Amino acid sequence: MSYLRKLNKAYAQLSKAKNFDDLLRTSVKSIQSTLGFDRAGILLFDAETNEQVGTWGIDATGKLRKEHGLRYPITDDLITLQSNEVIRLVRNKSLNDLGEVQGVGWHVQAVIFSGDDLFGWLFVDNLVKGKDITKEEYEVLETFSTVLGQLIIRTKIEDTLLEALDSLATHETRTSDALSQIQQLKAQIVGSQNMVKLGEKLSGLVPMSTRYIGNLANFVSLLSPSQFDASNLDLLDSAKTSANRLSRIFKFVDARVHEATDNDQQQLATSVVEDYWKTQFLPMFRNTPHELTIQSSQPDQVINIPLI
Repeated sequence: MSYLRKLNKAYAQLSKAKNFDDLLRTSVKSIQSTLGFDRAGILLFDAETNEQVGTWGIDATGKLRKEHGLRYPITDDLITLQSNEVIRLVRNKSLNDLGEVQGVGWHVQAVIFSGDDLFGWLFVDNLVKGKDITKEEYEVLETFSTVLGQLIIRTKIEDTLLEALDSLATHETRTSDALSQIQQLKAQIVGSQNMVKLGEKLSGLVPMSTRYIGNLANFVSLLSPSQFDASNLDLLDSAKTSANRLSRIFKFVDARVHEATDNDQQQLATSVVEDYWKTQFLPMFRNTPHELTIQSSQPDQVINIPLI
């Protein structure tokens, strides 16, 4: 197979890469399996740490290896400035594997630029079989590295765009979920407010406490007919009947109040509850010799109370 056909086949393989990392893996694999070179590797330039960062490469035995996370210092023999020299062949060079010298042979370095910025390097050598490189093979690597550089840059841009779109889609989904939760929360708040209003209306029907109602009913029941003259006996019977009915009405309404409020709980700080009860009952003590004191030893403690 001619080198032109090999190049076309390699480009076809690269076109099937799914993303940036897959493009790097496919490139290294194609240089070995399709173009027929022993080893290849791609390292990217980390401008923040001024280091080379590994991606994919071929090990000393000729097997594809994932090299993510490997880092190497920038050395003087690297092409680091965009110039007329974008690819370099060095013969009789020490060939390394993971930083350890494994042999001597030819070594090709092709630089990858993104505009005026250094992007990374493609490295190829003959460590496994030791076969010399021909002029035609060198030109094939030069052509391949140029095209690969453009594909890498384009794919990186596409990946960045896809990540941005995915992030936007995720953000929209989260925003939609948040809005839905807010609407549900609003509905719950409205429902709670309506429940409070209902409880307040029902409470308004019971102006006296259970103790007062009980005292009134007990007082009436203790009244004896012997304490009244004959003309007031009918009044006594009517009072007992009314007290009994009043007690039953209070119990009925009181039960409805609890049904409307006890099932709905709210969490409040003890200090808030203290202020609420003071506001409710302090006015009742204004014209009396008594005073109301409400105090908690843990004012910041959160407690559960009925919604009302």
